[in-house]
Amino acid sequence: MPIVNKATPIRNFLYVMLFVGMLATIICGSDTFCSALEGATDSSVIYTNVYSNGSGNVLIKITSPATTRYTEGAPVIIYIPATDMEPVTFSDNTYINSLGFITVEFLWPDHTTNIEGIDVTSEGVFDYGGQNTILALRDVVLFILGVTKNTDGFYISDILSVTPLLSDVGIYAYSHTGMEATNLLARHGSAIKNLAYLVTMESPTEDKMFAMEVGNYDYQGIPTYNPYYNYPNNYGSNGLNLDYTTLGWCVDVNLYPEGRPCFNSKTSNPFVLSSEFQTMFGKRVYSAPLTDALYKNVFISGQWPLDVATPDEAALLWSYRSVSRLYPLLVSMNLETKIMLVFTAHDHVQTAKDKPHIHQAYDGFHKTAGLWVRLNPDSSYMKLTDSSLNTSQIPDNDANTEPTDWQFSEFWGYSTSVTTFNHKKPFAAILEMADRVYMNDWSNNLQDVLVNY
Repeated sequence: MPIVNKATPIRNFLYVMLFVGMLATIICGSDTFCSALEGATDSSVIYTNVYSNGSGNVLIKITSPATTRYTEGAPVIIYIPATDMEPVTFSDNTYINSLGFITVEFLWPDHTTNIEGIDVTSEGVFDYGGQNTILALRDVVLFILGVTKNTDGFYISDILSVTPLLSDVGIYAYSHTGMEATNLLARHGSAIKNLAYLVTMESPTEDKMFAMEVGNYDYQGIPTYNPYYNYPNNYGSNGLNLDYTTLGWCVDVNLYPEGRPCFNSKTSNPFVLSSEFQTMFGKRVYSAPLTDALYKNVFISGQWPLDVATPDEAALLWSYRSVSRLYPLLVSMNLETKIMLVFTAHDHVQTAKDKPHIHQAYDGFHKTAGLWVRLNPDSSYMKLTDSSLNTSQIPDNDANTEPTDWQFSEFWGYSTSVTTFNHKKPFAAILEMADRVYMNDWSNNLQDVLVNY
């Protein structure tokens, strides 16, 4: 049953705000409503819905800048929301809006946020990156690209106070949301082939990395490594090849009384998997190969842990979600999308020194699909977002090139001494990609910032 039209009380209040001229240039329809209370005074906010065949109405928040980055209009950046955050809190996009961007956020199916004291929800059933999730993402992107209309029958250009540059629309995906973005391109790329660019930051690419089976940070924040993953022997572009023969089940009454999968170490304590990753449907979902090995090695004649996905469940869930095998699908999509892969010397989740998640994404997007790919933003854009940086902190490598030896790929990542790197690097990457689209400059390296704003 419909969940979302809880907007009427908000809309009535905001019409009063319109009466006093605060947002007189914005269209507010029956399902599209405006907020004069959110965002900085130099930006305007619209909430609207698009219909998705997989779920129903999907709520979108669009924030427009007071002045556009380019004479012709504003570039648009779509932020993919985390799938493990409920209720949802929309971000403060004041900085990127102040640089002349339109920002877009949305709610996954069955996710809720609070707007001016009222809960609003996207319709449908959330399936943790499954078909409904990807269909909802596709339908949001199609609307933002100007291909489809919202539930009021308006195109995006009809409801904004500034002109959106529909040829300069990009996506930013942080951590696991990069899997949803890649899944979108692989399964629906032909429908959204005009998407200008995708920026991902430290995103996993397959089930083994999603569940941190190659390495993780322990409870003290110290990196630990799977002794049975070694580069290059166990690396594969389409999937990692791990040895599960020593896989067991470890219990520690103080640290992990619930029990965790663990690998016997060749020299020290067992490598115990972390539980700090997103669960699905109330269960821990490890990789399909690990789950199968866990059953065969430990539980074939015992009671399977009730909070762990079974081998059949894990195989079914990952058959759709894991993206390392999906890159060949991009070849036939005729994508125009350019790719920026953002990462630091020491990843926020993955600990393997050869960065197999970045390596697989580079191999898949560039070597398999033939797309333009750059590893980290140009130094000129990093300096633009943080003038305090010095050259030693800013790697600057040509697009469409990779480390000679991925075992030393951390030298292609930004130093952790770069303050607030999680914030500055994505901004630099988004700015560079939008400016490259606008100037149609896809040279391998830049001498300077392309657009002064």
